[in-house]
Formats: sequence, C-alpha cells, structure tokens
Amino acid sequence: MSHKELTAEKVKICKTLTRPVATCGGEPWTLNTDIAKWLAAFERKVLRRMFGGINPSENWRRRYNKELTQLCGDLDMLSFARISLLNWIGRVNTMGSKRKVSQVFNNNRHGSRLKGRS
Repeated sequence: MSHKELTAEKVKICKTLTRPVATCGGEPWTLNTDIAKWLAAFERKVLRRMFGGINPSENWRRRYNKELTQLCGDLDMLSFARISLLNWIGRVNTMGSKRKVSQVFNNNRHGSRLKGRS
C-alpha cells in the first residue's frame, strides 16, 4: 500500500469512526467556546496519533495544525457537531407536539411537579 493510499484510509477511519463517537449524544449540547476548544484539541490529538511525526531533515517534529487540516480535508469535528445539531433540531421540529422531546424543546410542559424531594 502506498503512502497516499494509507493516508486516505486513515482519513476515512477518522471521518467514519472518530467524529461520530466523539460527538455521540452531542445534539443537545450548547456549543460554547469550552466545548469547541475541547473538540478541536481532541481532534488534533487523534490526528497527530494517527499520522505520527514528520522527519523533514533528520529531526523529528510534531505535525503543525495546518498540516493536519490539509491531511484531513473538508470538515473539522466542530462543524460536524454543528451539522448534527441542526439535523437534530430539524427532526424535533417535525415530531408531533405530544412527544416529550418536542415538549421539552419547545418548553411546552403540561402538568405540575410534586412538591418536596423526589
């Protein structure tokens, strides 16, 4: 297997396994700066581990962030999380109004809570 084919396979693994696993259950997240930083750092950590260092002139070094984005290509993990959030919002909007998820999302709660500890 050539170097280009191996790189393509690693990118495919990253897109099909790492992104969905890292953002699993992230649809209701509030994508604030802390979560954005965490997702970006996690993605860089995984990509550096997958692609390894580089040896341009007898000195090994870590890959730069720009090199990682060039290798990986189109979407980063934060964009993937935002797209999945928009897909989830679209699914919730098409649900019936009697479904609990739709009621919580639209803040249309019916009934009352019991007083005291539960």
